[in-house]
Amino acid sequence: MDAKRGQRIELIIAAALTCLLLGAHLVHLFYAGPLWRDEIASLNFATKPSWSEFWAAFSLDIFPGLFFVLLRGWHALVGDNDFKLRILGCVIGMAIVVTFWINARLTRRKTPILTLLLFGFCPTLLIWGDTLRAYGLGVLGITLCFGLFWRVIERPGAWEIALATLVALVSVQSIYTNALLVFACGMAAVAVAVRRRQWGRAGIVLLIGGVAAFSLLPYLGFLRGSSGWASLYRVGFPISASLQMLSAALLGPANLLLWTWILLVAVSLLSAIFLQPRFAECRDPAFYALIAAILAVVVTMTYFRVVGWGTNIWYYLPMLAVVSASLDLLCDFRQHLRLVPLARAALALIVLVVTFPTLYGATLTRLSNLDLISDIITKRATLGDLVIIYPYVDTVTFKRYYHGQIEWMTIPMVAHLPLQNPDDLLDELRRPNAIVPALDKIRSTLQAGHKVWLASTWRWQPPAERPPPVEPLRPNDTRPMGHFLRGWERSFQYVLRAHAEEFYVVPVPSDQPIAYYERSQLYLFSGWHDKPANTEPR
Repeated sequence: MDAKRGQRIELIIAAALTCLLLGAHLVHLFYAGPLWRDEIASLNFATKPSWSEFWAAFSLDIFPGLFFVLLRGWHALVGDNDFKLRILGCVIGMAIVVTFWINARLTRRKTPILTLLLFGFCPTLLIWGDTLRAYGLGVLGITLCFGLFWRVIERPGAWEIALATLVALVSVQSIYTNALLVFACGMAAVAVAVRRRQWGRAGIVLLIGGVAAFSLLPYLGFLRGSSGWASLYRVGFPISASLQMLSAALLGPANLLLWTWILLVAVSLLSAIFLQPRFAECRDPAFYALIAAILAVVVTMTYFRVVGWGTNIWYYLPMLAVVSASLDLLCDFRQHLRLVPLARAALALIVLVVTFPTLYGATLTRLSNLDLISDIITKRATLGDLVIIYPYVDTVTFKRYYHGQIEWMTIPMVAHLPLQNPDDLLDELRRPNAIVPALDKIRSTLQAGHKVWLASTWRWQPPAERPPPVEPLRPNDTRPMGHFLRGWERSFQYVLRAHAEEFYVVPVPSDQPIAYYERSQLYLFSGWHDKPANTEPR
């Protein structure tokens, strides 16, 4: 088979995969269901009544302002309907697929077939990149940044410089950690320019990076203002924990996708060492891709280690965007090894066929079931009953979808929703016996003959013995938020287990898979026993 025929096959398969991927984003739009808590928090933030309140709230979230301004405008245009709001996330997700092709052209590749395979078809990107959070916009920006920084080194025209500057600004104004990835791409481009002794082009890239960094200076005050509540989320997150979370973002060791990443990382390293030096025109692109990928991983993992916050799988999406583009560039030998395009196409098809059931399940995933739980409570609960939503962050979703008359609360009993006024939560953490009012409310409800409903994304694991009280937060206290939440959970679970005469697991029917992060169980408790009663739900 000649080289041109292999390239045509790769192009056809890449185009087919692109159409399939765009279709997957559209299908997920119709199946994603209700907004989940992080999306609703973004919406609550973006739709503050006035611009002054909007800007004052920046210390309450972990993103710069660009996505929130975009979401505010979109909400003003389409209203508060979940499906219409989700269209914004879907459009961004589909735009990411288009940027894969733009990025390929900017780096002189015929197709982004490996980027589509490794990253585009990753369920983590499909589900969480399309949510109403800034991660999708951040991925879009940093993907274009990778290609445009290379173009500035290759051909630093006025349009290239202007576009690279604009995209760098979009990147850092979407997600703070994208500043590290812009640095990674920029340093890779500078390294190529220095290697070529093109000092002016290196200076242009440094200037673009400086403009992007300077644009973040207005947020320093907001970041300082967040230090009080942010310190509670520091759990000490070693690099080994980040690697485990990164593995989960790529579906874990049981899935072929992770092993495909590992295989292509190994192939890319070998090509950078042994093959690329043989082909002069490939040396600089390979050098750029290798440095960008290594720096992206190092700065991201180091940042998570230094900050110490627990991460989630979507935190790694921007980094994976840079690394996947780098691997695609490092494994591109279409002009020199005629079977490479065919091998790339064959690998893409094999991995897609094997992982397709997982991808199909991702397109059908519902992001929350708290709207279903609110419907059950509306229909079945009676006046005098009490509803507990736990952990407290889930109240963001429940409040959006529950419109009944039954009293509900979270623990601790804070006055405002999470991310609206963190001082409420800090006050409860500092209060001795902060959980006592909630426990008294549970006891009085059961003793009066009413029922207690518990909706929780955490497992039902009540202690056999009364747990010790949670000591209040003190100055310079290093205990993380999880310590208090787990302690309070043990306390109220013990009261329910020890004193409710009966309790049941209430089915929450759904014909779709529910995303892990807001898949709540619903429990129902009734009756009162002064001494411990049963131990297992019915």
